[in-house]
Amino acid sequence: MVTQIELPDLTKKELILTLIKADMRNVKLIYGLENAGALVENFYSNLNVIVLKLIGFEETERKDELYALYDKKMAALIDLHVTDFIDGINYLALDFYNELLLQKIKLNCGINAE
Repeated sequence: MVTQIELPDLTKKELILTLIKADMRNVKLIYGLENAGALVENFYSNLNVIVLKLIGFEETERKDELYALYDKKMAALIDLHVTDFIDGINYLALDFYNELLLQKIKLNCGINAE
C-alpha cells in the first residue's frame, strides 16, 4: 500500500525558498560532520541545479561563475554559529533568493552578472 502525502500549495517563490533552506541546512550539517572528521564528500544534495532552474536560468546560462556564486554563499554558512544560522535561515534564504534573481535580471539585460 502506497501512502499518499499531502503537499502544501506553495508558490514558486516559496518552493525555491524551501529548497534553498534545505540546501543550507544540508551544507551546514555536512560542514559540521566534516569538521568532526566524517567523510562526507558523497552527501551533497545538488539542489543548486534545481534552484537555479526554478529561478529561470536555462542550462546554457548555468555557467561556472553562477555555481561559484552559489557555492560561495553556501560556504559563508561555515563560520555562522548554529544559533545564528537557525534564527536567521529565513533571512539568509530570502537574501540569497534575491541575489539570484538579480543575477538573472542582469543576465537578461546583458549586464556582467558579477
